[in-house]
Amino acid sequence: MRIISTAMAASLVGMAALGAAPAQAATVIPAIFDLIVGNNNQVQDGNARFFSATSPTLGTYNVRATGWSLETNALGMFVRDAKLMVYSSGLGVISSDDGDGSQNRHSIDNNGRKDFVLLQFDRQVRLTSATFNTFSVMGATRDSDVTVRQGITSLPWTQTLALDNAPVTELNALFESGWSSLITTMGNSTRNPNPQLKAGNLWLIGADFTNSDRRTDGFKLAALSVIPEPGTWAMMIAGFGLAGASLRRRPGHSYAS
Repeated sequence: MRIISTAMAASLVGMAALGAAPAQAATVIPAIFDLIVGNNNQVQDGNARFFSATSPTLGTYNVRATGWSLETNALGMFVRDAKLMVYSSGLGVISSDDGDGSQNRHSIDNNGRKDFVLLQFDRQVRLTSATFNTFSVMGATRDSDVTVRQGITSLPWTQTLALDNAPVTELNALFESGWSSLITTMGNSTRNPNPQLKAGNLWLIGADFTNSDRRTDGFKLAALSVIPEPGTWAMMIAGFGLAGASLRRRPGHSYAS
């Protein structure tokens, strides 16, 4: 089921404008990524998908998305590349232990391996909203608790991350912070998974790594909205102010009677 609406954009204007004056806030619209784009032809482990989103006030943003999973064995926890799939309800991940992906194992889930998506943006952004479509995996109760991580990297956003078969410590080293976004409803939801408004050009969104409630989480990621990181935001607000001041100072025209 596709859940991306204009109401989502309207509801996010207020969040995007934190720190701005009310008159300025009304002019700012987040860039919203529609992730239900593409097909699953000839998909292999480690494939990447590219998405763009344009805001009338913020310009165009780009992101590279890849699918991964965490596997725990006798030697420790390791990162494995996976297939990043796209469906009518959003992005899903099929890892090597998911077989044909039946019984909703093609979602981003923590049944067995812990699936996640890495998002490499072309600049630092603050994630303000994400749409999760929730699924029952292997007959378990529906749940969509999420692990979110944020980091800053100097690597080009189009560059492949060399993480396949790496120990989890190498993945952790890419991120400055991490937290869980917990949800009590078993249904679909659009929510802010970044309440502290952290900024970064590298983001991780995965089925809850801690799984403290012992319920299998499974979801597909349908949409994301972003706003600039604080430095860019401040410059934009200053630019709006200067433009407004210039308009106010512009002399009026006089006409001969």
